[in-house]
Amino acid sequence: MIQEVVPLLFVEDINRSVAFYKDKLGFELAMKWEPEGQLSWCRMERDGAAMMLQQACEEDGPATGRGRGVGFFFNCDDVNALHVELHGV
Repeated sequence: MIQEVVPLLFVEDINRSVAFYKDKLGFELAMKWEPEGQLSWCRMERDGAAMMLQQACEEDGPATGRGRGVGFFFNCDDVNALHVELHGV
């Protein structure tokens, strides 16, 4: 039985990406991998939703076009309440 599907995003700046998902969207850092003291991979979670972020490197190919054709849809109980939370309106 499949329990969940968790997308893995290759990002240009993992620290900036973690800050965005944490500070702007309210995700929490659930797991991380820090070889040589540098964050290289993490799992972010919020309200039962999860995603993984990984620092992109040269072996991942060119950044141009990376992520093209991918969309994220966050379903929630009350979109207006979430909008107020995220925008402080």
